[in-house]
Amino acid sequence: MTRKYVGAALFAAALVLCGCAGVKDAADAAVAVVVHIEDMPHTDGMPDAAYRLHTEIPSFPAYEELSSAIARTAERWRASFIEAALDTAAAGSVAVCEFTLSWRSAQLSPQRISVLLEGYQYTGGANGMPLLASFTWDSTETRFTTLEDLFSEQADAYEYVSAYAREELTGRLCTPESDPDGTVRRMIEAGTAPLPENFGVFTVSPDAVTIYFNKYQAAPGSAGVQTVQIPYRG
Repeated sequence: MTRKYVGAALFAAALVLCGCAGVKDAADAAVAVVVHIEDMPHTDGMPDAAYRLHTEIPSFPAYEELSSAIARTAERWRASFIEAALDTAAAGSVAVCEFTLSWRSAQLSPQRISVLLEGYQYTGGANGMPLLASFTWDSTETRFTTLEDLFSEQADAYEYVSAYAREELTGRLCTPESDPDGTVRRMIEAGTAPLPENFGVFTVSPDAVTIYFNKYQAAPGSAGVQTVQIPYRG
């Protein structure tokens, strides 16, 4: 069900039942999701719109801690964008700044919920910037899942995912023609170093863990966001 409120701003809330991507057993697909939608231009007293927003933010009524974490991240991104957009407008720029936020699920089951927040913001200049955050909630343990949990059989989870991701990205992005001086290889090595901050964005499906590397993290900006799927069954 979608409800719209009349005015310059349009808000909507949609209730989705039994939505699941990647769950093969129908008995596991019984998670209620409320998606809060905001779609509006803002002027903030200026003659032209200073920025545009479109956000779709999920919450899970049965999982307050998960929903709160998602909401805090979305609001932090939104507030940071608005501040930058108003600064851009105040500086006399005619660029209309934009912010979009959507989500997708890797798994929605009573045992595990794993979702990705995907944002994009443009506040002037030649290019915008993608924003990524992930949330994987273990309902049986009532806590967020870590890579150490997922790869507990490995002596060092981060060494394991680092080696896997480095090999995958090097094979994908480094050829004598595309990387003659080794610049891309060095970016991959830095962005996939076995540190928790390099592997903070991941989702879990029933058969794979997907690692996300944001723009510029492990490849030139022209390559965009990179993903690496590591086989997994938990």
